[in-house]
Amino acid sequence: MKKHHVLAALLVTVALSLLFVPKFESVRAACQNQVCHWDGECWQCWAAGGFACSIPQGSCSRTCTKTTCDDDGGPGGILPLVSEGAGHETCGGAVLQRELNEAIGETSPPAERSDPAQAQDTEPAPTEPADIAIVPQRGAPARLVQTTHTATDLLAGGRLRNGSSRIFAYRLGWVVEHKSGKLSRVLGDWVSISSGLPPQADTEIPSQHVPFSLIRDGAVRVDFFVAGVVYRDGSKWETDLETIGDSRVKIQAPPNE
Repeated sequence: MKKHHVLAALLVTVALSLLFVPKFESVRAACQNQVCHWDGECWQCWAAGGFACSIPQGSCSRTCTKTTCDDDGGPGGILPLVSEGAGHETCGGAVLQRELNEAIGETSPPAERSDPAQAQDTEPAPTEPADIAIVPQRGAPARLVQTTHTATDLLAGGRLRNGSSRIFAYRLGWVVEHKSGKLSRVLGDWVSISSGLPPQADTEIPSQHVPFSLIRDGAVRVDFFVAGVVYRDGSKWETDLETIGDSRVKIQAPPNE
């Protein structure tokens, strides 16, 4: 009888643990070697090495999240968010120190961008297909490890992982590939981390308000990357924008496409 009680208690424990799995666990479950692909109407997961891809269940998904996998092909290593520095402010915010403001070249608050989340929630018109990926940045002081894309904002959120030194601000960028094959490089706003981000720690990134109109206007691919970081002493690291497009991952269409 005791064995039955123990077994029943074990089953209940397992069931409860499944109920409280963090929302990103579905992404960590396996490294499918897939990234987010917009098929013209919905998000899908298409083959590309080094990523785990997750979309909500449904006939037409409006959100897609991808996570970088470990070098050995295992699931992406999502770390707990640090309590200090988890709050971040757009460059020029009230808590941004003047020294940091000067280091990243801002003398006044940047112009406000329209927030796609506040726009009217309407079904996007069908477009041409497009791929969304993360640029592998081996050796960079920080890198993107997770990004989320919607039908209104091509970078609605995600996670950034720090390297070996505490950083106090970072900037993201994206490479846009047009139908002609031409590449455009865009830089986002600097984002400050008031207490600094410790080495090897993760932090959530705010929406970058990358308009979905990029795809409507003919972009066939968008790749996100870390464009720069600022250290405690105000010094900066910035990526080489001229060569960043050469590091993009290869994306393959399904055999039936």
